[in-house]
Amino acid sequence: MRIRLVRLEKGEFDVELLLAGIALAAMVGILALRWVPPGLIPLPRCAFHALTGQPCLTCGGTRAARALSRLDLVAALRANPLVASALIASGPLALWGLAAWTFKLPRPRLEAQRRGEQWALRLGALALVAGNWAYLIVAGI
Repeated sequence: MRIRLVRLEKGEFDVELLLAGIALAAMVGILALRWVPPGLIPLPRCAFHALTGQPCLTCGGTRAARALSRLDLVAALRANPLVASALIASGPLALWGLAAWTFKLPRPRLEAQRRGEQWALRLGALALVAGNWAYLIVAGI
């Protein structure tokens, strides 16, 4: 496995710019949760939780965002560690994506050189999501 820096070709899809847009939207959402009173933002009930009695993969995500809006990292990580980590990473990700787009910087790409490495990445991502979900179930989120 290696990380390679590549320059985007003209007309090539800019993944970093897309991620920067998503990250900026997440940051705006966190600010909205900070400044808008809780009763004014209608939050839908989790259909998965209502049907199964178990949390979905993102249950606790709104609580994590609300805690981050108050800079309460511990509460955010307790609410949903994976969502909280993604939201925490959104600031640097937005800055990087905008800088890469503005200054035409080379983009890092993770390349699996062997088939086993591709499977290891996929299984690692699956283990991360499954571990987070197990935490949510055990914690009673």
